[in-house]
Amino acid sequence: MEKVNHFRNYRERRNLTRIQLSEKLNIPRSAIELLETEDWMRSKFDYVVLVAKELGLSLIDLIRNEFDYDLEREFFNEEEFEEIVARYANARVTLILSELKLFCRNAKVRLDDFDVTELSFSMGSLHKLITLNQKLERGEINPKDALVEFPPKWGKFSNRNS
Repeated sequence: MEKVNHFRNYRERRNLTRIQLSEKLNIPRSAIELLETEDWMRSKFDYVVLVAKELGLSLIDLIRNEFDYDLEREFFNEEEFEEIVARYANARVTLILSELKLFCRNAKVRLDDFDVTELSFSMGSLHKLITLNQKLERGEINPKDALVEFPPKWGKFSNRNS
């Protein structure tokens, strides 16, 4: 059974060509083409995030679908299970880092002002970052107010530690 490619489906629903999407996002068309294959996980994560945001595709649902395994299957290899968990955790941390970098750029603060290890385990932080990034990009909130809602917890590598 062929896997459904959500990138292609969402792009086609919005009546966009690969060329239009690549020009709009200023990324190579080959990146869009790779996302529309079964090997989309090999894509640069920045492209995955950009295209998913543009198309309104939930990254969390995308990851869930990618790691969907038959729960009725009684036996599976323990190493395979560990790999699944590791890949999911890596994708989650990468997503949080990506959103944090965008937040730092939008709020005009440094990445090392945040304790990344603490944030990497919090899905609540991810949702808050996504919401604040959208508000900042639309001009609904200014950087100062965004920092009040999501204040830095000075990371151990920050030069701003007192």
